[in-house]
Amino acid sequence: MEYERRISSRAWQQTQGNRADIGIGSGDGAKELRETPAEIAYMEFSERSIPAGLDALIAQGVDDIAVVPYFLFDGVHIREDIPRMIEEYKSAHPKITFKMGNPLGADRRLAAILTDRISECL
Repeated sequence: MEYERRISSRAWQQTQGNRADIGIGSGDGAKELRETPAEIAYMEFSERSIPAGLDALIAQGVDDIAVVPYFLFDGVHIREDIPRMIEEYKSAHPKITFKMGNPLGADRRLAAILTDRISECL
């Protein structure tokens, strides 16, 4: 069975076992994304490394993996470190397809959240 699962390269709130609620609000495709299981992985300081997350997905039979960085900015981890890790992993798993999404970036929705958090403190 071919299907896709997502892996985040930063902290996602873990809800049950190896699944994470992507937390998408309303709109087209929101329900589908909320029901998509995700593995959690970290760049460093955790046993849940990116390769460990990829291993977990492959052990479940996943052959199409989207790596979605949970970063604010397009820094060295996004431009160099994570792509290098994926390429190294890909060389050992040539039948697996990998895609890398964009970081959170400068998004008006994040600015709105920040405004809400500041307002809560006032």
